Amino acid sequence: MRLEAMDDDENSLPQLIEATEESKTIRPTGEWVKEVHRGTVATIEYLLKVECDENYYDMSCSTFCEPRNDETGHFSCSSFGEKVCRDGWGGDNCDQRE
Repeated sequence: MRLEAMDDDENSLPQLIEATEESKTIRPTGEWVKEVHRGTVATIEYLLKVECDENYYDMSCSTFCEPRNDETGHFSCSSFGEKVCRDGWGGDNCDQRE
């Protein structure tokens, strides 16, 4: 992640007043997290919110589950990305009538 703070005075060109690069893992909780950068010129407080893209789950957004109701499967997805078979369907892909 790279953070840059600019002084953008309308009477002059924007000037960089503070910059930092940081490498860390921020978990996709969907909650706002307050971060603070204490630099040599400025202290910057900012909020981050990390969410997985649609149909991706877990703490690394690497579990894919897309709800289906067709010949390839009949399931929804749990909040952890696990397949949840619709009533009357079973099997690994919820494609077998029970």
